[in-house]
Amino acid sequence: MIDIWRHESAPFILCQHFTYSVGTMVPPLLLGPFLTDRIENVTITNSSIVESMEASAELYIPFSVVAALIISGIVMHCGLGMAYKNRAIVYGVNSSAVEHLKDIPEDEGLSVLEDTLKRKICLVALACFIIGFYSALELCTSQFLPTFSNFSDVHLSQSEAAKVLFGLQLGFSIGRLVGIILVLRIAPQFLFVGNFTVILVSNIILSVLGGSSVTWLWIGSVSIGVGMSTVYPVLYAYIEKYIFVNTTVAGVITVAGGMVSSIYPLIVGNSVEKNPRILTYVNFVSIAVCTAAFFVLFWTTQARSKREKEFRGGTTIHFKSIPTE
Repeated sequence: MIDIWRHESAPFILCQHFTYSVGTMVPPLLLGPFLTDRIENVTITNSSIVESMEASAELYIPFSVVAALIISGIVMHCGLGMAYKNRAIVYGVNSSAVEHLKDIPEDEGLSVLEDTLKRKICLVALACFIIGFYSALELCTSQFLPTFSNFSDVHLSQSEAAKVLFGLQLGFSIGRLVGIILVLRIAPQFLFVGNFTVILVSNIILSVLGGSSVTWLWIGSVSIGVGMSTVYPVLYAYIEKYIFVNTTVAGVITVAGGMVSSIYPLIVGNSVEKNPRILTYVNFVSIAVCTAAFFVLFWTTQARSKREKEFRGGTTIHFKSIPTE
């Protein structure tokens, strides 16, 4: 999407993420009826055993639906790839930019290019920190929020906890739907700050009040979903203004996100049943790292923008995608 639409790609990325968030609302609704509640100090009769066995036997239904959705997604992805396999990226540079580059002394040009490479590595590294710790926050919150609801003082049943997760995904979807419009009117750095402000407030609500009040648990869950809704596309929209985000750059950032995300569940999963608030504690760590990294990213890009404009001499380079023969 970035290759096709470049600077205008943010709304299209948000549309894709919106449909993803709509899809994430399905599992809680699909699995909720098949989740059994914990029963303690209750005499088990023959009828209850039969009902439990019947419920377990029906588990093939939600998993069959999930398998069908996965297969349909693969088919649609293959069809889309075949339809647009003959598109190539063309880099167009206007004539004034070419003339300006010819006038730059060779030594100065090499110095600027080397400096640009260092800056690109720096920006990609900062983006890796942000995406990595944010991905861990999003994954852990979505994965362990039902466990948090189940083992905190509110002691929700598994089916009720699944509904709370649905509330988070509902806020996720609503935020991304609204974000499609906001990303066209508000600078990405302001949206990013707004996102993490909402995430911080929501995490405080979950940590202080969410464990003892069902109402505040729902408020914190829905609002943190809204806060997480546009982080991905907003960050890519911001860094794409300063570096060319090709498949290599996007791949490095994605791998970084996966590496950090793989560590957080090990930390939270071992302690969340004994201390449910561990989920909010690791979220605070992610918020702090992402905020600090984005501050450095913003300072780096703004401090060097003036020099970059002077190097280009006020000219611009345009990227577009056209079909090949």
